[in-house]
This record gives sequence, structure tokens and C-alpha cells, in this order.
Amino acid sequence: MLGITHLRHISLITPVLKEQAEFYEKIWGLDKVTQEETSVYFRGAGPKIIF
Repeated sequence: MLGITHLRHISLITPVLKEQAEFYEKIWGLDKVTQEETSVYFRGAGPKIIF
């Protein structure tokens, strides 16, 4: 157990950006803030996500 209580930022590298973006938007329910050629930025439910 890592004991993580807050998650504010995460970066992932993937060869299939479109598929990963769809996963985080449709399955996790994150809101897409902006999308560029090689990156996508999402927002969760609020300024802090507490686990």
C-alpha cells in the first residue's frame, strides 16, 4: 500500500494517444480541457481529488 491521499498531476506516455484519451474521457469520466497534437489535458471533478 502506497498511502496516496491526493493526486494532483500525472503524466503518461503512450503510442496510442487517441485510444488513451477516449479511455480517460469515457471510462474515468474526466473532462477534456484541451487537446494538442501530442498531448491531451483533462480535469477531474474539482481542484482536488482525494482518495
